[in-house]
Amino acid sequence: MIFKIEQTAGDTCGNEWIEGEPEYLEAKSISYAWEKLGKPRVTKYHINGRDVDCIRTPKGQGYGIWEDNPNFNWNRDKNKATSFETGEFAGIRVEPIKVRK
Repeated sequence: MIFKIEQTAGDTCGNEWIEGEPEYLEAKSISYAWEKLGKPRVTKYHINGRDVDCIRTPKGQGYGIWEDNPNFNWNRDKNKATSFETGEFAGIRVEPIKVRK
């Protein structure tokens, strides 16, 4: 598989943008891509059609009140995840390139 690696940046208002040209990495799965990148700290990943972030706003609380997300477990989910991100306001996004047949 080929994975696209993009440098990302963002701000506290939730705006996010891509910086520079993407790079590409060949690996047999997303977990192998993570290993080839030096096992960076994952802060968000995509699995089963949803994003799982390492932090969340507690139910019933306002924006700006955060807690660790108990559903976040990269070590458990890394073999089933379809993409991941590192960093908070600056990091990388890794996702597979979809090839049409």
